Amino acid sequence: MKKVTKLLITACMLLCLCNSCNEMTPSSYMEYMEDEDNGYVKTIRAGKWEYSIQLAPPAYMACRQFYKELEQGIDTAYQKRLADINGYMFFLIQLKQMANAPASINERIAQNAMAEEEVMYYQQRASQDISLHEGGTIYNPATYVYEDNYGLSPYNTIVVGFANPCTTGDVQLVFNDRYTQSPLLKIGFSQSELLSLSRKKVKTN
Repeated sequence: MKKVTKLLITACMLLCLCNSCNEMTPSSYMEYMEDEDNGYVKTIRAGKWEYSIQLAPPAYMACRQFYKELEQGIDTAYQKRLADINGYMFFLIQLKQMANAPASINERIAQNAMAEEEVMYYQQRASQDISLHEGGTIYNPATYVYEDNYGLSPYNTIVVGFANPCTTGDVQLVFNDRYTQSPLLKIGFSQSELLSLSRKKVKTN
């Protein structure tokens, strides 16, 4: 009987330890999600363009939006936002052009014209060229935002979300980027990665 009790106590202690390891402060959770070594940020290169794709669950998106409030111990807005986007799967796609040699005046004029075309494509049409694949099911974006950094940083960001995707298997984000002429860019996340992520929790108080 004593042996059984001891085993139960040990099991409970291990369970508590496991839960504590999976519970993170908001800042630690965001750092974890943004660290490429953890597997939720993946980078691919196509021609002179680099794409950094981050899987962003609802908890990350809500933390990103209400980080300052959470730092002050206020989680009301965070919890409301989390409830609003529960069930969604988001991806942050950062697009960066690889460094080139200094451009001539004529080249800079041409680049300015192309920049307008770039903004129009990513703001108005790119959402039609992005999809999420899981098994034989294809999901189209339920929400899409293009964040143009106007040259203040080396990359621009697409935030794309899919409503209630089935995540019982591997998922693959597919982007047929017509502006950079990079057809069928594919970025996959495995079922084990998704399962491991689902155990991560944000400690809000």
